[in-house]
Amino acid sequence: MGNTSIQSFNKLIDGWVLDRLRDGTGRFDHLLISLPGVYPSEVLNSLDRLVDADEIPQLLASAARSRFTPTLGAHQPTNDGRPEIPIEHPLDYDWRFSSTAIGRLLDLSLKVTNPDDCVVMLGVPSVFITACEKSFPRPIAILDANPRVTTYLAEICSFGSIYNRNVSKDDLPELLGSAVIVDPPWYRDYMRLFLWAATSMSKQEGYILLSAPPIGTRPNVAAELDEIVLWAKRQLGLTVLEKRQKHLPYQTPFFEHNALQAAGIRNLPNEWRCADLFIFQRSREVCPTRPQGQGSPEEEFSVEETIEGVRIRVRKQDSSGEWQDPSLVSIVDEDILQSVSRRDKRRRLADVWTSGNRIFACKGKALLACILHALASERVPEQDVAALLHRELKASELGMVANATNQLRHIVSIERSEVLAYRAGVNRNGSAIPADC
Repeated sequence: MGNTSIQSFNKLIDGWVLDRLRDGTGRFDHLLISLPGVYPSEVLNSLDRLVDADEIPQLLASAARSRFTPTLGAHQPTNDGRPEIPIEHPLDYDWRFSSTAIGRLLDLSLKVTNPDDCVVMLGVPSVFITACEKSFPRPIAILDANPRVTTYLAEICSFGSIYNRNVSKDDLPELLGSAVIVDPPWYRDYMRLFLWAATSMSKQEGYILLSAPPIGTRPNVAAELDEIVLWAKRQLGLTVLEKRQKHLPYQTPFFEHNALQAAGIRNLPNEWRCADLFIFQRSREVCPTRPQGQGSPEEEFSVEETIEGVRIRVRKQDSSGEWQDPSLVSIVDEDILQSVSRRDKRRRLADVWTSGNRIFACKGKALLACILHALASERVPEQDVAALLHRELKASELGMVANATNQLRHIVSIERSEVLAYRAGVNRNGSAIPADC
């Protein structure tokens, strides 16, 4: 992305922010929600630029940053004894809709379908759960690539069909939905792939409800969406019936909360991020081929274990049977990546990634994966590593295994405490957060 494009985007943001401030928006949470999907750190950067350009006084910028009510805490512990859905992991691009968005999607699905029509869902477990809980009066089916999520859905939902499928490579089930709800990662290759899958499982004249990034999400989003809409028309036979701006709010996932906290941005409204809703209709019959993605380095993190609810993923490394230090190596300040964007170049440095957006390098990834599995299985890590290497460990190696084990236990302890505080509606500083946000 060129500097010219970034500079133009920054000017666009500055114009939006200045307009809102001149209209009397003085609270940061109100300012953030009023903008078309601009990331919180970009809003703060804009305020700094406007102060430096003498467009606004420093006092106004300070007020926009600090004079607002903390509203994080929509994630509350369940009280019905059910297990909790697996926590989101940043490598899954997993943002889950708020109750407002869920209600809107289910209501719209009812309006565009008949009682016997199937509603298919792609990557929207929160919508599927609510549909099950409320006995949604349509047959429903969901596809999700995360086996932990689909296993959870099968445990708690007695209603609907559940498929563990990765739409980039797996065969799609033989479904024909009159409405398909689609929430893809907000990147061009993923959006094409998910639209293809939705079309493949849609009836002729069926509707596709697609979440999409607002124009303030990043430079050139508007042009990207225009290109995707044109491609969908030509290659998939889809027609856009309507676009509803900022129509589908998300709950801030824990990993993004941690990233923003690490960047010094706290007490944000929990539903600040909103998607635009595109309503497509399949207007003609086509037999499209699956789009070829560019390949995702995130797929290399194929080793995963969950310990006390904390998900830890490790980049795959074939074990050669040779010793390599499994210790975690810090690569960013405070070990938390202050970004959730796929475009962040620091992602390439990570070998280990937690559900709290902590990243680390590691030489002995295969040995670390062995230690991680031992901890998750409540076994002795030193014994499992020795079995993997087919020999006894040296004293120095035992020390490094112990060090890596303690590092993992420490991370689990920290993130477990953070998650509990987050879900209880309490920020890291211990101040109470209103539960009625």
